Amino acid sequence: MPMPLAHCAAGAAAFVAFSPGAFLKQGKARWILLAACLFLANLPDLDFLPGLLMGAPNRYHQGFSHSLFFMFCFATLAFFLLNRYRARQAAEFPARRLLFCLLVAGLSHPILDFFSLDTSAPQGVPLFWPFSPEHYSSPWPLFLNVQRADLPGMAFFASLLSMHNLRGALRELLFGLALLLLVYAARRRGRRAWSASLFGLTLMVALFIIR
Repeated sequence: MPMPLAHCAAGAAAFVAFSPGAFLKQGKARWILLAACLFLANLPDLDFLPGLLMGAPNRYHQGFSHSLFFMFCFATLAFFLLNRYRARQAAEFPARRLLFCLLVAGLSHPILDFFSLDTSAPQGVPLFWPFSPEHYSSPWPLFLNVQRADLPGMAFFASLLSMHNLRGALRELLFGLALLLLVYAARRRGRRAWSASLFGLTLMVALFIIR
């Protein structure tokens, strides 16, 4: 599964893609929505916490929180919680765009996990829970798997420090750069937008080709 780097990039991209230009210049409201997008983009991986408390970090990982249905429901709940604040503090941000922003941020997590190399059981994510218990993974992975040991305490975090995971982190940084460039290009016009779009697409294609 991808590390928080890729998930944060997806959450930030959703924020930038759907935020009106005037809203991006605001202070408090802007940071609250960005924090909400980043939280939703990483929320499913909180299923590590029960396992960490029990000394087996991987026990509950890749469960129902990694489904499209769960994240759709949670993002919709976040919309209802934030919409009142939006109406008072950021009326220039249409409610529909706020909903789309939160949905894209939340749904990005299981989708990115689907495009990740997975070598441990159960392989893939339960995308269509509760309608299907099957786990799915892409035959064309974009992200490397994260090597980690199912050990208690600090031993789990120490197992994350490897050259393999460093390579994965670098790939995710490039993915984040490519994604944000494409979002920037979609919001702009002119030569800079075309250059950003071309560079972003080149990076994305390279990540699929280079293992």
